[in-house]
Order: sequence, then C-alpha cells, then structure tokens
Amino acid sequence: DVRFNRPQSLAHQAIHEAIAARQRPDATDAITTVTIPWGRGVGKSWFLRRLWYLSAAEHDGKIREGEDNGIRVKTRGVRIVHIQPTFKSCKDIHGDLTDAELGPYGEWEFLGARIDHTAWRIRFPGGSWIQWFGMREAHANRGLRCDVVTCDESDDIEMTSYDAVVAPWFTEKFSDEHLNRKTLLGGTPRSGRHGPLNRAHKAG
Repeated sequence: DVRFNRPQSLAHQAIHEAIAARQRPDATDAITTVTIPWGRGVGKSWFLRRLWYLSAAEHDGKIREGEDNGIRVKTRGVRIVHIQPTFKSCKDIHGDLTDAELGPYGEWEFLGARIDHTAWRIRFPGGSWIQWFGMREAHANRGLRCDVVTCDESDDIEMTSYDAVVAPWFTEKFSDEHLNRKTLLGGTPRSGRHGPLNRAHKAG
C-alpha cells in the first residue's frame, strides 16, 4: 500500500499514461521521459526510491525474450540505473534510507534485496538490479544495458555528458517491447542552470 501526495500522484500517473501511449500501434521508439522539478520537501528522493521498489516488485523473476541484431536474447527482471552528479551524493541522499527500507524489518524487506555497499549495486532474487553511479562512474560504464534510468539533482549534470552516457544504455531494442524504456529526471530548479531537467521540462 503505497500512498503518494498530490505531486507524486500526478508524476506516477504521467508515467503510466506515457507507457500506455507507447503501446499504441503508431508509437515511436523514443525514450519516455518524465520530469519532477520539485522544490525541497515534496518528497522527490522518496518518490524515486518507491519507483525502484515498485518496478522490482512488478518485474522481478519475469523472463523477457526478444531479438537483438538477429540474436535471440533472454533476460530476467528489470534493470535500473540511478545517476547523480557524484557517487558521494548518491550515498549521502539515498544510502541510509535504502538500507533501512530494504533491510531487515524494512517496509520493502519482502523483495529480498542484497546490497553491495561498495559498488552500491542492489540485487534481487529474480534477476533484477539497481545500480548507482556518479557521472564519472557512469562514463566508465557505457557498455551497460538497462530498462529504466532515474536521475536526481539532474540540472547539476552537463547535458552533453548525460546524452553521451544514457543513450547507449537503451540500445537493446527488445527491452522496449516489455518495459517501455523510460527515464525519470528529478531535481530542484535553480536559476541559471540549464541541464537535462530544464531541457526536458521545457520540451514537455
């Protein structure tokens, strides 16, 4: 039973509306992007973590089959990448809370997550995983393939860096058939910042 406040409910609704639109016959293969340009106190970081956990709860253990460049491919679960300007900021904002929420007696303990506290890779028994990166680490992992990307403090990230890293992560065409490749850009809008959050919000 996950309860959202009004802004969180609207964002959650937007995600599902975008997924429904992508399933129409005339849909394009572009990446679905939802922005949450909220100020402090709305619950942005809490909301991002709930999206991770809800995605794992829905897709963990499910087998997806598809074709990529003529080769039959099989994948289990959902693969989520979370990025922020620095790896340290990921740990500072989400580390203790993720431990508490997924760990013993936590609200989401039932998911059975195992957390690597060095690399901050969170694995689930059905093959799903969540990986955190700062932008420097993200550049070193362009060969990764995933289904969902979430981003916090996203206007503190250079647009060219974001585009160069995120686009290659979505190059598995068959992934789109099952999970509708999507990104969620969060952050507090700041005067003079013109990063991915600003760009995507204007485009929307």
